This record gives sequence, C-alpha cells and structure tokens, in this order.
Amino acid sequence: MNGGSGTRETEHGGASASRKDSTIVPWQSALATGSILDTRFEVRRLLLETVTSRTFLVHDVKITDRLCYLKEFPGAPTEGFQEHVELLTGAQQPHLCNILTSFVEHGHACVVTEYVEGVTLEGLRRMQLSKLPPATFVPWLREICQALHFMHNRPRPCVHGNLT
Repeated sequence: MNGGSGTRETEHGGASASRKDSTIVPWQSALATGSILDTRFEVRRLLLETVTSRTFLVHDVKITDRLCYLKEFPGAPTEGFQEHVELLTGAQQPHLCNILTSFVEHGHACVVTEYVEGVTLEGLRRMQLSKLPPATFVPWLREICQALHFMHNRPRPCVHGNLT
C-alpha cells in the first residue's frame, strides 16, 4: 500500500492482488478475471485500486493480441463523466492514452483506453532515482507538462486527476 494515500498497486505495480483491504475501495467490483465485458473485453488482471476507481488489464477478443486498460468507476456515469469521456475520445496527444470506448457494466461506468508498455510514474518513483543525473528527468517532465497543457487548454478544460 502506498503510505495511506488510498492507492494500492497490484501485480503490475508490485503488491499482491489477493490482499483484502476494505478501507481502500468502499464499493465492490463485479469484474473478475476471465469476465467478458461489453462482448469484447476479457479481464486479465487487476492493476491498480484507488478510492475512486479500479484499473484492469484487459484483452480485446475482437482484435488479436490487443491489450487495453479498463478503468472502472463506481456507479452509473454522470452527465459530467460522459462529457469528459466525449471530450477526450478521439483527442490526439502523443503523451495520453487514447480512449477507445466507454460503457456501463454491472452498474459501474467503464472506460477502455489503449495499453502502453513501459514503466508507470509510480514505478519510476520506486526506483532509485536519486542516483540518476537531473538531466534525465527533463524529457519526462516535458512530456507530462505537454499532456497537462493539452488537457487544460481544451475548449472545455479537463482535470485528469490520476497520472500514472
């Protein structure tokens, strides 16, 4: 668990997926490994839990070898949630995952994005970064700032709320 922040990473990020901690997520997910969602996304494993969402690795069974992220939010999508998804669907920015689709499953809002290989920001935080020269961070910070600038300068600015 990440120091009481309400975030827990699983297999992808290091901690065990089998740990039960009802203080992390106050709602129950109906998504289980092997479940098929929206007739095309097979749940592979839970990657991350926060107070506001769960992120899963899923396989798009309609496209061979295509992995995606599925983010599940508690409850049905609100009007603001739908507007946020619509604003970002099709938005092309090289440092953001593209939204592929959204739907409701078992009463919970779900958003599917493209899968990106590599280390997460949390993974970088866990590395011994103090041993790296400061110049190493400049390209990473530039990419993060470009993504934030894109989000905040849309016709209707978006607050992402979760950079991983």
